[in-house]
Amino acid sequence: KALEVDGVECIAFADHIPGVNNVGSILSDEPLLAGDEVLAVGQTVAVVYGRTYEACRQALVLIEVEYEELPAILSVDEAIAANSIHGEVHVIERGEVQLELNDSKHNLQGDFSCGAQEHFYLETHAALAIPGEDKTVEVFSSTQHPSGAQKLIAAQLGWRRNQVVVQSPRMGGAFGGKESQGAMFASYAALGAYLTGRPVKCWMDRDTDMRVSGRRHPAQAKWKVGFDDDGLIKAFVVDLYYDAGFAADLSLSILDRGLFHLDNAYWLPNARLSGWAMRTNMVSNTAFRGFGGPQGMALVEGVIEHIADRLGKSPLEVRKANFYNDEGCFAPYGQKIEDFRLHRMVAQLEESSQLEVRRAAIEEFNGKNKWCKRGIALSPVKFGISFTASFLNQAGAYVVLYSDGTVQLNHGGTEMGQGLYTKMVQVCAHTLGIDQSVIRPMSTSTDKVPNTSPTAASSGADLNGAAIKEACNILVERLRPVAAELLGVNADQVELAAGSFDEHEGWACADGRSVSFEKVC
Repeated sequence: KALEVDGVECIAFADHIPGVNNVGSILSDEPLLAGDEVLAVGQTVAVVYGRTYEACRQALVLIEVEYEELPAILSVDEAIAANSIHGEVHVIERGEVQLELNDSKHNLQGDFSCGAQEHFYLETHAALAIPGEDKTVEVFSSTQHPSGAQKLIAAQLGWRRNQVVVQSPRMGGAFGGKESQGAMFASYAALGAYLTGRPVKCWMDRDTDMRVSGRRHPAQAKWKVGFDDDGLIKAFVVDLYYDAGFAADLSLSILDRGLFHLDNAYWLPNARLSGWAMRTNMVSNTAFRGFGGPQGMALVEGVIEHIADRLGKSPLEVRKANFYNDEGCFAPYGQKIEDFRLHRMVAQLEESSQLEVRRAAIEEFNGKNKWCKRGIALSPVKFGISFTASFLNQAGAYVVLYSDGTVQLNHGGTEMGQGLYTKMVQVCAHTLGIDQSVIRPMSTSTDKVPNTSPTAASSGADLNGAAIKEACNILVERLRPVAAELLGVNADQVELAAGSFDEHEGWACADGRSVSFEKVC
């Protein structure tokens, strides 16, 4: 019935995929289209391709899927009971944890939980695939990771990667939700272009986007802490569980970062931090701003509040007592803590915000009002930027100079509203000594800068900016002999400054002869 709808070209099922039926970014455990078994509500079974959006929607409701209901795991507690996990337990441990816990004057234990969070980017997932000559396809995708989408699409179609080009002109927000999962929707479009031989546009309405894409990982934990009369933590034990969903996606890396941030800004001399990525029959959860770190930080901040309550101290007093020292401290996972400035920062904030004056006013207000209450807090954050997998901390740039002095700027970073393209133009302009108006930032594309890392981990500007700076410096050195010849001097007598090469002795002279950047090009 669905195929008989006017305007419908074809309907794709799992057996229509010519290559590998997988969209898993790290583990090959997530089918692009479900086959005999559906593991979660929202997992895609079929894709309708048609000449109009309305025809596709009309056909969609005519497709009948027969399900046999199987036992499902729908919560972290159920997953724990069933020992349903992705991978193995991850453990960070140092010190005499149990001994110090037993010897501590005070002990507390408790539970922690936080729910999922929807990214709610303004632009939902979208992609456009255009078939080309000789078994090729070009895909325009709302993705933070064009190279990742390229890799998966090529495998799904049974092609080599050089047959697939993925571009990301810009995104209407992402927040991590388009780091790995944008590839799914790009793949739907590419598969349709392959099957129909026509351009295919794939766009999710808000309801569908929220149903089929992942969120921030819900977290649960059990914790124990031992501490002294000053609130100083002596031992800390955490069992942390993340709801990963039916497939691993990026969950194992996200779990690691959650464990890495269970110290937040605090020295934990004895700690055992264990984490599990639980497999449930929910949509696969994915990257979100902080990449698992906020859950870990929220947990330890809650523990600090419990310690303060037990001792009758202010939470800030307990926080300051447990801050890392300026020297000689290491995080539980072994990284040396350097340039730690929180002591000084907090002291300045207490003074500039008049924290104690405002706290006293709030306490007075709360004492006079039964139903309406106020509060104030000062909480620290220590967050590790860059990728945990160190090989991802790389970037590339391709800077094109034209004979009229204009520039095309290509790099591996994607623009999602954070202003990356603007910042990269500024780096290029500063390094070449030219005006920003002559630089055109190009769409991020795998045929210009290949094998890129995702734009994530708070590293896009640092990595891509450094690549652009290095590329521009190479161009400057190539242009230097040309400028010197035009000025009739040696190459070591010219320096790029303010858009021209100036003759100089050691440094550029404002009143020296010059030749324009355009003329040198």
